[in-house]
Amino acid sequence: MKKLENIKRTLKNFKTLYDIDFELKLETIKKQVTDLNKQIWHQKQMEIENNLLLKSLRQDPWLALSKDLHKGGRCFLLGTGPSINKMDLSLLKNEITMGVNGIFLIDSLKLDYYVSVSHMFWKHHHKTMKNYCCKRRFFPDYLKDALESDCPTSWLTSIELPEHKRLQKESPWFFSYSPDRYIVLGGTVIFVCLQILFYLGFSEVILLGIDHDYGIAKEKLGPRGLLYSTKKLDAHFTDKYYPKDCGKVHIDIAGSERGYKLANEAFKKAGRSIVNATPGTKLDVFPFVKFSDVI
Repeated sequence: MKKLENIKRTLKNFKTLYDIDFELKLETIKKQVTDLNKQIWHQKQMEIENNLLLKSLRQDPWLALSKDLHKGGRCFLLGTGPSINKMDLSLLKNEITMGVNGIFLIDSLKLDYYVSVSHMFWKHHHKTMKNYCCKRRFFPDYLKDALESDCPTSWLTSIELPEHKRLQKESPWFFSYSPDRYIVLGGTVIFVCLQILFYLGFSEVILLGIDHDYGIAKEKLGPRGLLYSTKKLDAHFTDKYYPKDCGKVHIDIAGSERGYKLANEAFKKAGRSIVNATPGTKLDVFPFVKFSDVI
């Protein structure tokens, strides 16, 4: 206590001797620091926005020529939830289909389009993914060195989570109407698929295998999700989806739902629709329909 009083007395004497208002000086310093932080943030924001602008100048050659390729058509978009085992996928033989990630593990299924953007999944199925062919594959450009082959592929430029964070934007940030130039990542690969399908002109997208159930309450995952052990995860149609105890995967239910809502808004504004035909789904963003009613 005496030590504190001595410090106060010393400061008071110093103020009297040199006529310095320390409180005023401190406020001035704080203001200077705040102004400097604003300048740094503005400069950082400009750098990121310029980088995004440079990204948008690139264009995938196939997508550039394929806008509205399927105008007015419909596509079945297949996820990898356990419910896919309950469906007769042979009924899709005359339909246009797009699938994601481990859907190629169903040997009898012949897809038109295939999409994967995971930083992790390809490592466990590298050879199969690299040689998996369909009408068109869509991979992010950061997987080009690992998955490039003779199969027809569009290499997508992506706006990723670090860019969302640096600009303090929610993930996913927005819905891209120009996937020929860039796609927005966040939450789920299904969101990327919907950006591509909108661009290709489909008026109706029917979701299958989108169970939206990881056995974890959304509240426990938080606003940006969390890393979850694949050993505990039971969210796919096969136990071969990941090797046993291969590490952790990022699960972001809040981000997925935000992406679904952004996609739903985009389709609705254009007079198009997304419906969910997944039996037992926990996703309520899209209207539910029975598979038997749409096939």
